[in-house]
Amino acid sequence: MSLIVCSLMSSCAKEETPIIENEYIAQEQTAEQYIAANELPAILFSYNVLDIKTDKLTSWLIDVDGNIRTTESESDAVYEGTMLSTYYMDQKKSKSTSTDSSVDLEELVANFKQLRGAQQLTYDTDIDYEEVGTITSVYGYYFASAQDVESCGCESSGSAAEQMYNSVLLEQKTDAHVIQTNAKSSAVIAWLSAQNIQGE
Repeated sequence: MSLIVCSLMSSCAKEETPIIENEYIAQEQTAEQYIAANELPAILFSYNVLDIKTDKLTSWLIDVDGNIRTTESESDAVYEGTMLSTYYMDQKKSKSTSTDSSVDLEELVANFKQLRGAQQLTYDTDIDYEEVGTITSVYGYYFASAQDVESCGCESSGSAAEQMYNSVLLEQKTDAHVIQTNAKSSAVIAWLSAQNIQGE
């Protein structure tokens, strides 16, 4: 009888409480963490309006901190090139003036991330300037590559290597008529329109 009891006790002693391992739960980065961990340009989006009669270019910019900025200059160009240097983007920001308005930082980063999936539209230069009053172009900017300053032949902030950014044309208009729009970035365009960054 005692053997049976010992046997049962021995059997019970071998039963172990199952160990539940702590599972790793991935935490999504906040907008601030994403910005700190990545090489983002000083300006993420721009809304540019060229007045044909006055050759006055007015731009509204959204910087990396979510602030809406504005700048005005004498120009007959309303398009951006590609492979824009950090120095160029920094100058773009420093030559503008901050307004009292800003956008939600989480929304800004979420829309910025969508730029890599955008189409590479070509700016339409075949416009009869005598038939329109204004030309509008909307751009986003994202990281392209790091290049040696000597090889890229770009203006530099002083470092041997420069971060380069691409511009992506999101929309182009003459007056209120849309010439072309980036079909893969419709959500970004809708978000920018909702921000009313030009204060109309």
